[in-house]
Amino acid sequence: KSYAENNREVLRIKANILADNTLDVSSNFYFSGGLYDMSLPLLALSPKEQKDAIKNRYEYLQFSEVDLKNINNNRNEAKIDFDFNFKANNYSKSLGSDIYFRAIPFLDADFHLESADRKLPIEVPFGFTDDYEIEYSIPENYKFADGLSPVKIESEFGSFSMEFIPQDKKLLVKRKFMLKKGTFSADKISDYINFRKKTNKIDHTKILITKL
Repeated sequence: KSYAENNREVLRIKANILADNTLDVSSNFYFSGGLYDMSLPLLALSPKEQKDAIKNRYEYLQFSEVDLKNINNNRNEAKIDFDFNFKANNYSKSLGSDIYFRAIPFLDADFHLESADRKLPIEVPFGFTDDYEIEYSIPENYKFADGLSPVKIESEFGSFSMEFIPQDKKLLVKRKFMLKKGTFSADKISDYINFRKKTNKIDHTKILITKL
């Protein structure tokens, strides 16, 4: 397997958008390879410290309740997973009688790299794969608006895809992002910046639900 295939973050999320703009989530986080190593410090913390660490990582979410449990640490295979359930206030926004919200609740820091006249090669020291599935439920008297199209990007630096799959009264969002480890020539800097900015922008896609 490649570095990116070994270093995996898999999120399985059931997300309920409430009429008062609260996000109510039950989720399972899974990390392997190098991402497993990065998660190990969590095990040395007390339960309260574990919750605080997760809240700090996703500090842009206005948590009102947090529950982290069922931590499974597989040292032999370098895998760890845990359940993370929470409520966050003001996740969605009202637009008249409609509501909109970001497609991906969990975001890493926005990508910043501005150096179009770079002289040194671009070093991507760590490859990884993200695999997210988010099942959204919405209030009884709302429906998902049309207009969300699947997106797929292929690049020498990796690949990205997002699709939106209606399921009865729910919506399944599937996101996959693979970043390759490697060294790329300095003249590729603009291509690399554009690739990362595109994926970041898609992660901020807004989903609209309209009142019936």
